[in-house]
Amino acid sequence: MTLTTGWILLVAAGLLEVAWAVGLKWTGGFSRPGPTIVVLIAMVASFALLALSTRAIPVAIAYAAWVGIGIVGTWAVTSLLLREPITALQVVCVALVLSGVIGLKLTSPSPGHTPMSASATASASRPDTDLSDPPPQRSAESGG
Repeated sequence: MTLTTGWILLVAAGLLEVAWAVGLKWTGGFSRPGPTIVVLIAMVASFALLALSTRAIPVAIAYAAWVGIGIVGTWAVTSLLLREPITALQVVCVALVLSGVIGLKLTSPSPGHTPMSASATASASRPDTDLSDPPPQRSAESGG
């Protein structure tokens, strides 16, 4: 999977998160079957697309971006379509979340990029000390 495809799936997952989060309003606490089924389908689809996106995007970045898309999208939909109140501080905070998501997208690794080379990974797995030897005991004279 390409990085672009991963981000397309991730944005779709985020939009489905917005759909189920906003849809919760109509489920009546999951007491209304129709809206509840729609919300549950959107939840499963959102999680599935998030999981698929992690084939191309590191999990930490994908999850943070997914949550950010959900936060910004849910806030926008409920504020604009459902007429929930908007404050200046909310706008600033949502702009910060949005800038974080954009920053994650811009700094996500390029295709073929690995955080550590194979030789660095192999050397990192070798301890510098022999773990079979117990740590040295402190003597009473050294203050320990």
